[in-house]
Amino acid sequence: MGTARRTRPGSAIMSAGTIKGDAIVTLKGESLGTLEEIMIDMETGRACYAVVAGTGDKLFAIPWESLTLDTQNRRLVTDIQKMEFENTIGFDRDHWPDMSDHEWTENLYHRLGRKPYWERQEERWISGP
Repeated sequence: MGTARRTRPGSAIMSAGTIKGDAIVTLKGESLGTLEEIMIDMETGRACYAVVAGTGDKLFAIPWESLTLDTQNRRLVTDIQKMEFENTIGFDRDHWPDMSDHEWTENLYHRLGRKPYWERQEERWISGP
């Protein structure tokens, strides 16, 4: 049996509810909103989008890979700039897009200058002591 390496107790595995509602900020500390949902590709088991509650009733999807968990400040940090975020795909809380639509997904990722999640390798996303 191998030994698991952890940076902090509980930070490597947690329920999605633990971070739901956490703030999402840019690398400059600018607020983008809060984590509303985590969308999972049920075929691969990978998290593919974070749904962000922005201002008003507007929701936004951003690539999961753009986020880093900041355990010290209990928030999520994204490398997406505020202007990029404001120009990304937004949708109404009562009218979600079909996030399983391959074309929709590619459009989202390409608008943010990224490869779709299925073309990327998994990376560590937790930061902190």
